[in-house]
Amino acid sequence: MRIVGGRPVAIRIERPGGVRAGAVMDGARLVKKLAHRGLVALPEGQEGMLAPLPDSLSEGQTTRVEVMREPMREQGRAKMLRVRPSGAVPAAGPSLRARIAADAPVREVRAAEGETLDDHDWNELIEQARQGVRPFTGGSLLIEPTAAFTAIDVDGDLPARDLAFAAAPEVAHAIALFDLQGNIVVDFPTLPDKADRVRIGDLFDAAVGFACERTAVNGFGLMQIVLRRTRASTIELLQGQSVCGATLALLRRAERSRGRGWLTLRAHPAVIARLEKKEALAEELSQRTGRPVILRADPKCPIDGGEPINEVEA
Repeated sequence: MRIVGGRPVAIRIERPGGVRAGAVMDGARLVKKLAHRGLVALPEGQEGMLAPLPDSLSEGQTTRVEVMREPMREQGRAKMLRVRPSGAVPAAGPSLRARIAADAPVREVRAAEGETLDDHDWNELIEQARQGVRPFTGGSLLIEPTAAFTAIDVDGDLPARDLAFAAAPEVAHAIALFDLQGNIVVDFPTLPDKADRVRIGDLFDAAVGFACERTAVNGFGLMQIVLRRTRASTIELLQGQSVCGATLALLRRAERSRGRGWLTLRAHPAVIARLEKKEALAEELSQRTGRPVILRADPKCPIDGGEPINEVEA
């Protein structure tokens, strides 16, 4: 979470494992040549799309590549990572912590300390990302990732002109807050006056603190924004991996729970099944808290409604 002037302006999540953008690796084997690109198999076992395809590279040969876009999942389909030829020194891609530290000082919030991320509205922002709803005074942004682009619909009770003007800077803030990338299409209220549509763009530009390109707002109220896409956004991570997100959120709450004796995790059966499959997660929680952990599946519990329960040993 990045906080500026006491206000959260960016939240980021990084799942463990996987290949990160910026990684440079040897041993990418060309599996199949395609038009101006090629399918390659990486040493980690993943497949990627290589572009541009060197003329000298034949099927079966290996080469050094740099990861330009991490693998991700969109609308139920897997989207393989994208790589390009590289002459750089092999190295792992920078972690989320490293990327943050490159721009600003990092302060860790530990479970044993009094301060929590929720003191800075973390849980509320995570819920906004999960639901795809970002409220603002007079309206809200409805954010929905699709296979082609991320759609942002402006909704509210204000008059159309006032609503569009109020929403324009909020769109910029939401893009930065949730790390939206790639093609973004914003549906503003339709305004017949061209000067008003120009004003929407000006208000958006004044609030933007990141590199992007955009179109003008057309007569139907649509504006397209394009940013470089290197990884899944916070919204995509939370909406596309609900069980994973709910599991990690439960572990975070459990680590901060206070009590003695058994620590019982009551949660949806899918969350408990994930914890049983990944035994190391519950074992690490036990080590961090110094308490034995019990898993209890409850079919009546919502997917994100798991809770830690303190139970005194008999």
